[in-house]
Amino acid sequence: MKKSLIFAILLVSACQGSNGSPSAQGSGTPSPVSSPSVSETLPGGETTQDSASAQAEDIKIKAQNLLNQKYPGAGIFLTTIKRYTTQVVAGSNHRLEVEFTNSAGKTGLLHLTVFADLKGAYSLSEEDYSAVK
Repeated sequence: MKKSLIFAILLVSACQGSNGSPSAQGSGTPSPVSSPSVSETLPGGETTQDSASAQAEDIKIKAQNLLNQKYPGAGIFLTTIKRYTTQVVAGSNHRLEVEFTNSAGKTGLLHLTVFADLKGAYSLSEEDYSAVK
C-alpha cells in the first residue's frame, strides 16, 4: 500500500512543473493552426497568370475576334493586357483586363471573360464593352 501511494505521489509530481503548475505541454491551451500560405492555390479558384505570355496574347486575339463578331462595325482593337487570370471550371475561364481602342477613336479599359469549353470552343461569357457605346 505504501509503495502504491509513493508511486502515485511521484507520478503526480512528475506531471507538474517545478513550481507546481502544469507543464507547458499539458497546459490545455491549443497551439494555433497555421493557415495556408498565400501561394497555395484554391481548387477552382482564380489564378493570376503572366499577362505577357503567349497564352494571354492568344486569348486577347480570341477576345478581340469575339467582340468584333458581337459588335460588327465597331472596329475594336485590344492593345495592352493589364491583368490576366484563369479559372478551371467545366472548361476554363480566361479573364482579361485589357486596354482598347475602337474605330470611333474611343479608348478605355475592358474586363472580359473568355470561356473555353472542354471541346476547345471559345465564347465571350462576360464583357463590359456595351457600356462604352
